[in-house]
Amino acid sequence: MPNIAWLWDELERRGLVLTLDLGAIGSRSYQTGAVRAIAEGHPDLRIVIAHLGQPNPSAETDVARWDLWQEQIDLGQLPNVWFDTAALPAYLPDEDFPYPTAERYLHLALERIGPSKILWGTDLPGLLRHLNYPQLELETLSGEQLLTPNGMLAFAKPGNERLDENIRVMQETKTVHEVLTAEEVAARFPALQLPADTVACYTPDSGFLNASRCVRTHVSQAERFGATVHNGVSVHRIDISKEHPEVETSAGSYRCKRLIVAPGPWASQLLKDLSLPLQVTRQQKFYFQPQDGGALYQPDRLPVYADYDLHYYGFPHYGPGIKVADDGHGPVTTPETVDRGLDLDVQNALEQWLKTIMPGVNPSFVEGSTCMYTLTPDHDFLIGHHPLNSNIFVGAGFSGHGFKFSTIVGKILAELAADGKTDYPIDKFRLSRFG
Repeated sequence: MPNIAWLWDELERRGLVLTLDLGAIGSRSYQTGAVRAIAEGHPDLRIVIAHLGQPNPSAETDVARWDLWQEQIDLGQLPNVWFDTAALPAYLPDEDFPYPTAERYLHLALERIGPSKILWGTDLPGLLRHLNYPQLELETLSGEQLLTPNGMLAFAKPGNERLDENIRVMQETKTVHEVLTAEEVAARFPALQLPADTVACYTPDSGFLNASRCVRTHVSQAERFGATVHNGVSVHRIDISKEHPEVETSAGSYRCKRLIVAPGPWASQLLKDLSLPLQVTRQQKFYFQPQDGGALYQPDRLPVYADYDLHYYGFPHYGPGIKVADDGHGPVTTPETVDRGLDLDVQNALEQWLKTIMPGVNPSFVEGSTCMYTLTPDHDFLIGHHPLNSNIFVGAGFSGHGFKFSTIVGKILAELAADGKTDYPIDKFRLSRFG
């Protein structure tokens, strides 16, 4: 393509992205050599190859075509080449969820170039409406089910500012939701019997994550892609005085070219140079077993539910039982002094709430546990460069609602550490916003 070499030069000069669609459905034209020449000759030109390179199902019985597709996917090993998954289902046979042909292609692409070189999503969402980001990336990589997509129901008395704001945001972002009365809630979810004047907002695309399984999966996949994990190691101090920070631990010291610090409730101690206005609180969760076996309380019959007046929330029956917790902020503590014993007053209040909104549950206590929130004054995250050392990057202050964002926050921090920048809008999370 020498006659249009000027075009690649101009795109590179302007910092634009080149998207290549190499052939229509049924007439795939990989042109791997030509694309490689463009990418290698213009290292600052970002190139996106559409539709995961138009995979061809017939290639599974045609070795030559299969090899051609793999050669094209290997272009993603170049630092300036990515693939998107837009319209991917249109290139594959009609299949029901979980779309085994698409999954085979995705697995191979993930193995050869990794998840960071694939842009997830589709411009034809109706074709793969069940296939979402976690299933495509972390769930596909691991083979583990991490997300239970059973919906969420937030409710309160009329005039609750938080619920009203929630509904307004849903409307503005065109997020699928329904505003329901107490009667409509009971008809949809028979376990729930809310006060007659209740206003509820149901979002069917919500759900809950298996937190322990998510952590194990993140760790195992990090190891799979080259990370070394040191379990049971305490971090004592971070020396930020040198260009390359040093981390002192119970297993020795580490000098870091780049350092990501995501210390949870230990943020104030390990980032004391910043005097961050963080507050650690003691929080508790409890599990109850319904006496009747709980058919109405299973994830396919009951969504996640949250009382915005009392700041209580609960999950359907999963694991040890029905989980309930107080999302209001508990007593201030520290990681070293936190009381791990159960607060019977909180337990009794949550049990009574459960009996009120689910009159038939007749719950018996199973177990409870303590965790900690690390709160910022505005309850927003802290993400970004360390103001005193440009080789340190911080993720902290997640204020009790950070876990569900952990995958994307990890990606942001990795981009900051690797490239010094991210395209995600994180200015509102800057560390310097508190003065």
